[in-house]
Amino acid sequence: MIDDMRKLDSLVLKQAIRDLSSKDNTKSHRALLYLKSEDFSNLCKRLKIDSLGIIKSATTLLDYPLVSRKKIANKMAKEIDKSLLSK
Repeated sequence: MIDDMRKLDSLVLKQAIRDLSSKDNTKSHRALLYLKSEDFSNLCKRLKIDSLGIIKSATTLLDYPLVSRKKIANKMAKEIDKSLLSK
């Protein structure tokens, strides 16, 4: 059960990062609001990861052109998987 919850939390985290890099401004804005929420902070605590580091890394995506944002978001998702698998 715990592993399933951790997997679900990691999927939510990765989707938030992907949504942040979306060309849909509404989706991107909602993802940004989520990253700044207490729910996101709690998710990071459950995953035992630094929420501020994730926020800082994820929000820098907004400085890149759309094509680059998508590639970087996918790389971030892969790094999250690697990081969480090692814990």
